[in-house]
Amino acid sequence: MKKMLAIMAFAVMTVAASAQGTVKMNTFDGKLFSCLYPADYEAQEQWYDNCFNAEKNDALMFDVTLNDQELTGQNLKDWGEGMKGMIERFAGEPTGWTAENPVVKGKTLTIRATKEEEIYDEEKEEDVKVMLVKVTFVVNTPQKKCFSGSLTFPLSEEAAYKTALEKMFSSFKAK
Repeated sequence: MKKMLAIMAFAVMTVAASAQGTVKMNTFDGKLFSCLYPADYEAQEQWYDNCFNAEKNDALMFDVTLNDQELTGQNLKDWGEGMKGMIERFAGEPTGWTAENPVVKGKTLTIRATKEEEIYDEEKEEDVKVMLVKVTFVVNTPQKKCFSGSLTFPLSEEAAYKTALEKMFSSFKAK
């Protein structure tokens, strides 16, 4: 009986894990840094050695920049507050994004923002309205540098992308 309960519990955990989905990852290995990024986002031409961009479509994007100094303490908090304002308004105009307050955990800052936008659905072959999440971040490194950037993904896949972001943050390596 105990064996049967253990098998059933394992089956439930497996179904729950697969329901959350997993974001497959690729590795970018550039001249100045390396990192993981979502495999279904297509790497773009790299114009500068300290930047990398990948896109799934016009709305779903990943960008990261290696910066030569870290942001810590009050500087990190100030950057977060300024960035929150820029996410919501650019050049004085509303962007449509609604940003939450910056969250600092250790040497990492994140800002979660949401926006409804039309994107092309390949299966339906038409534009559909989708709620998007953009996570803007700063991740400091032991080399006294930091990575800054953002990842945009559908709200419906947030659980999987939350795990993916953790993997991505730990993968950022300056050379």
